[in-house]
Amino acid sequence: AKFEEGMTRVDRRLESMQRSAGKMGQSLKNLFVVGGAAAFIKEMAAAGDEVTTLAERTGRRVGSLSQLKYVAERGNTSLESLIKGQDQLAKKMGATDDEGKAVVKVLDEIGLSANSLRAMSPDQQLDAIADAMGGVKDPTDRARIAMVLFGKAGTELLPVLKSGSGGIKDLREEADRL
Repeated sequence: AKFEEGMTRVDRRLESMQRSAGKMGQSLKNLFVVGGAAAFIKEMAAAGDEVTTLAERTGRRVGSLSQLKYVAERGNTSLESLIKGQDQLAKKMGATDDEGKAVVKVLDEIGLSANSLRAMSPDQQLDAIADAMGGVKDPTDRARIAMVLFGKAGTELLPVLKSGSGGIKDLREEADRL
């Protein structure tokens, strides 16, 4: 009888320990889920801060920059690189030095003119250049042209440019849906 009582107590303690372990496991699971959600929220807030800061610095709309961030990331580059490249292009198109002349020559080479690009928004310029670059078959020439137009960021932008304006437009629309 004493043996059976002892075994019953052991069974109850084991069941109690099992329930406690189950609760602890659920608590750990909740911690990881909540922690993951918190990390996701923190990441989204940081992305929003980056876009807002760039909007203030560049005078561009937050919505447009959010789309460009998505486009850049899908092209394995950063929004910062994309904006730096566009800034370089704008600077070089307005220059009268050798860099300015090189940009005019390269634009002519791909069938565009600096005057027509100056009349466009930065997003329209990116689309026009992406389409024009589609006609450049030699990867070395594409890299050279991208570097002349966008500076150091040029080669980082090649995957974005490769998709043409249609691919960029699709990614912008996808960004809006998300």
